Amino acid sequence: MNQHSIQDEPLIKFIVPKFHKRLAWIIPFLIIAIGIGISVTAQNWGWLSRAGALVVVIAMYFEATGIIEKYNEFVIRHTRLPDDALDRVLTEVKRMPYMYGLSGNETEDQLNQIAAKAIKERSRKVIAAARITANKEIREIEF
Repeated sequence: MNQHSIQDEPLIKFIVPKFHKRLAWIIPFLIIAIGIGISVTAQNWGWLSRAGALVVVIAMYFEATGIIEKYNEFVIRHTRLPDDALDRVLTEVKRMPYMYGLSGNETEDQLNQIAAKAIKERSRKVIAAARITANKEIREIEF
């Protein structure tokens, strides 16, 4: 990639917040800890098995409904490009017309249209990459 071209890497990187990762681990352990506490208090280890079953039911609910994937789709759909994205791409088009198959005698309106098309294409690629990255991150913490 040329030094003057826009770096797509910061746009592609989608990271599940650490708070969500921690919450995904804390809630099941908390349920199991409560199950152990009730089991010890009641001297009935059936409560521990019920707590484990509750963790499994919650995990199955999240997986069956796809609620986590729906949330990520919502976040990705509502993500905006930086305000200066069009200016940055337009500058790139003017500096390196050969990368866009231009001859150099295009009007300003044509350059704006080409830059807008380039932004749409990049946005499509960024959204696809963000979906892939998000799904990888989610699969790592799902159980």
